[in-house]
Amino acid sequence: MTQTTPAPAPAANQAASQAASQAARPSAQPGSAPPGLSQMAQDAADFLSALIRIDTTNTGEESTTKGEREAAEYVIGQLQDIGLTPKLYESGPRRANVVVRVAGQDATKPPLVVHQHLDVVPALGDWQNPPFGGDLIDGVIWGRGAIDMKDQAAMVLAVLRDLHRRGAKPARDLIVVFFADEENGGIYGSQWMVAHHADVFHGAKEAISELGGFSAWIAGHKVYLVETAEKAIGWMRLTASGTGGHGSFVNNNNAVAKLVTALARLDQHHFPARLTKTMRDFLAQLSQIMGSPIHVSDPEAVKAMLERAGDTGAVVAAALGTHLNLTSLEAGGKANVVPPTASATVDMRPMPDQRDAAWHMVERLVGKDIKIERLNDHIGMEAPDDGPIYHAMGASLTRLDPGVPVLPFMMPGGTDNKSLAPLGIAGYGFTPLNLPQNFEFWRMFHGVDERVPVSALAFGVEALRGFLTTY
Repeated sequence: MTQTTPAPAPAANQAASQAASQAARPSAQPGSAPPGLSQMAQDAADFLSALIRIDTTNTGEESTTKGEREAAEYVIGQLQDIGLTPKLYESGPRRANVVVRVAGQDATKPPLVVHQHLDVVPALGDWQNPPFGGDLIDGVIWGRGAIDMKDQAAMVLAVLRDLHRRGAKPARDLIVVFFADEENGGIYGSQWMVAHHADVFHGAKEAISELGGFSAWIAGHKVYLVETAEKAIGWMRLTASGTGGHGSFVNNNNAVAKLVTALARLDQHHFPARLTKTMRDFLAQLSQIMGSPIHVSDPEAVKAMLERAGDTGAVVAAALGTHLNLTSLEAGGKANVVPPTASATVDMRPMPDQRDAAWHMVERLVGKDIKIERLNDHIGMEAPDDGPIYHAMGASLTRLDPGVPVLPFMMPGGTDNKSLAPLGIAGYGFTPLNLPQNFEFWRMFHGVDERVPVSALAFGVEALRGFLTTY
């Protein structure tokens, strides 16, 4: 099903949007909001609370994924309120994407894509506060999507509203996109938009999205990290077939035994280390900051430095080569019955230039008796970390936080930037946040008690506005 419309009728949609905004606005809590917030920062906080309260859980199953259309309609209402004309692209029943073009000061410059996703992963586990409450407590907004990635959606809406309020424009045209389905590979979101509506992105050469521009503390040193690269994705299901039968009989064709033997070979294999330009630059700059310059070709020196770097070091270590994890097993159901089949899922993350080689290695390791089904086979990417856009992002951060270094890094996971890369669009992670030193940022992603300080949003909207109005 495909629906492309300018959006619901403005008057009706505006009333619905205002009602949704009022219903979703956080209840007043004495002493909970930081003093002295700008109107732009307050807007961002309100938009984020409202979006969190729209449950957009993406389970990966069409029948149980929900809320994307409702969130899209909320976004459309906010965009229409400031005179913009967004379009709704429905890729499936209630799987909604929103696109709006914002005119810039210089139409001769290539437009910049600013994209975010409105879906979130399920909120499992025990939370201190309701995962879809959007509550503002002691200066912190709680809920699923607070940093992945309704925070950027809220900041973008707040910046656009601020520009409208000031009668100002971004430096160049913006193609602002709110995608569906990022948390399940973008099948109904970015991949679908590129396949069916590539014209939306015509002329764009660069894009910004999530997971970059945030502060991190590494061995006592504060830095900002801008994502310039992502590993590829290789999700697979491995299936072994054998002879089913009674558990008391001799069975030399046991599907479970075949599968676990193949999985053991996979798990024990170590792919060789591989440094891309992004990672060489990151390691070299970080070693200088930490006061112990190293040769990035020395694996032991790199390992020792990253061990000192805490959580950030652990995340970065995953970007030093191709890795995989065994994620699920399914076989049989009764102790005395040998099943005829057994299957497992594997999450492989190849380096950007090793995707084909990684798949060939998997085929060799598991052997011909194991069927390999590719569930998600997506490219990796690497954008320049020495060009004008990278320096403009860095300048917008250091203008607000002088003297703090800005480093490029590779994300071991993936974003919707992958889908845009085949269109010749270089993707960057830039959701600026100035976070407290002990804030467990990495643990928030897909974890319990996801939250973001309003002070981080206040920094973020200033940095984002600075970047969009100068680049």
